[in-house]
Amino acid sequence: MTRTTEKNAILASLKHRLHLVAFLTISALVLYAVFAPGTTEKRFVSSEVRFADRSLGGAMIVPASCPSHPHYAGECGAGGGGGSTIDENTPPPEPDGNACVIAFSPATIVSGQSAFLGWSSHFDIFGIEFEMTGTIDPGVDGTLAGSGVTTVSPSQTTTYTGVFTPVGSVEGIPQSWLTPVVCSGTLNVLSSQPGTGNCSVVNFCDGNNLYQQKANCSNVLLQQCPYGCSAGACILPAPPDAFIRAAPALVRTGETTNITWGSSNSSSCSVSGTNGDSWSGKNGSETTSEITTQTTYTLICTGLDSSEVTDTAIVNVIPIFEET
Repeated sequence: MTRTTEKNAILASLKHRLHLVAFLTISALVLYAVFAPGTTEKRFVSSEVRFADRSLGGAMIVPASCPSHPHYAGECGAGGGGGSTIDENTPPPEPDGNACVIAFSPATIVSGQSAFLGWSSHFDIFGIEFEMTGTIDPGVDGTLAGSGVTTVSPSQTTTYTGVFTPVGSVEGIPQSWLTPVVCSGTLNVLSSQPGTGNCSVVNFCDGNNLYQQKANCSNVLLQQCPYGCSAGACILPAPPDAFIRAAPALVRTGETTNITWGSSNSSSCSVSGTNGDSWSGKNGSETTSEITTQTTYTLICTGLDSSEVTDTAIVNVIPIFEET
């Protein structure tokens, strides 16, 4: 495949994926508009898709991509686009909603070589698609169209960040809604070809695999990273979280209660009560033995990152009053 053919293939793949996401999002919005009940409130309606921007109750209609990617500023929190690195055999991920993508082919080069950097961006409101312009830093000069391909030749591993903004105006759509989308991608750069001379020892990622470039310039797989690889290191799992509850938490002496617990990002959990009750499992529900005094149940969970988290539930006993 020539470099021109490969360049055109990358650009076509990026545009196809963004247009597919735009089509699916717009289709969901149009269906909602067609079947939503009417209202007497004055509404903005797009002539292109006959889409009203307020529901029967007056609430803003939130697109299917929320909350992870807002349709416009302030509608469902902070947001923006995403991006990633790819190699020549792996297509870039499909962005959700308004977003941009940066991808490379190949994803790892040797210092002095070049790689294709491809990008594509998308932004629409009420089915109206906007033209995009933006910048990619570092080393990509000038104002860029919303999609394209160029070549880069960094001397070291470099993260490229793109910021693309919708341009133009549409009556009824405030300029404040036309918010930028941001994405980034990292191109790995090795110091020299494997086995050709003296190299500095450096770790680098290729997909979810962590490699190390040795002093003799050979590359060795250190480990596979189940939670992803970034900046020359495996990404650690999220810390554990856990809870334990007693229902009811107030009983008469001699009664029992139910203890329920659960956890996330944990490898094991145990529950122990001050009355001798004991259970295990990352989540569960058990009936206690008879409660005669205030009893504390303690949950201890070990996380996938080997840290621990604890929580407690206290069961109290209703006091008995006697005449004296």
